Amino acid sequence: MAPVTLYMVKISPTCRVVWLYLLQNGIEHETIDITCIDDIQKLSHMDKLSGHTDVPILTDGSVVVFEAPAILEYLGKHYTNYAGFGKTVTTQSKCSSMLSWTNSEVHRIAGYMFAYPQFLDKYRLDSDSANENLIENGIQNLTSKLNRIEEGYLKKSRYLCGNQLTIADSFLVTTLMQSQWAGFNFAIWPKVRAWFRNVADQPYWKLVHETHDEFLEEIALNIV
Repeated sequence: MAPVTLYMVKISPTCRVVWLYLLQNGIEHETIDITCIDDIQKLSHMDKLSGHTDVPILTDGSVVVFEAPAILEYLGKHYTNYAGFGKTVTTQSKCSSMLSWTNSEVHRIAGYMFAYPQFLDKYRLDSDSANENLIENGIQNLTSKLNRIEEGYLKKSRYLCGNQLTIADSFLVTTLMQSQWAGFNFAIWPKVRAWFRNVADQPYWKLVHETHDEFLEEIALNIV
């Protein structure tokens, strides 16, 4: 069987979680990091196939899947018998719901309302005051989400869907890590901090997040 192909940007949390799932489940794959003109030209082929060019995009023969939750569901169904989604229908359903919540809600807040407007020009608003208001709203919304995680999902269990690690944990932690770009402090959420450590203690985590960690080091050097 030919390997699947993942079009990705390694700094993107939605791409990293798919790459992590491929590695951890031993799915033969090729990654194409969209960081140069040649790769962008390759990505134009995806536009012709699906009308979609935002990564992550997974191709499997003639099948094209985009958006991280959909890709993870596809891989679970066709390659892993839903490994990493939990062992019961109840847990699997909650895991899938958490994937959607992370993708549509948490990434919007941690990334597009907080971190990205501070570092990526394409997401910065036209006026400084509007950008500052966006970031402030991002902080407030991110705080609210972390309170929900601390006092709700992690109140009685080690992980989001119970006491077993799922891909939902990996995706949510990876997404929340984007706020580290701007030095967000998680100190007032002890359960969240412990959960971060537990989730990070898994195979391939350091490899998948290497580019993210290098970017944090660059930011620290620029601040100094």
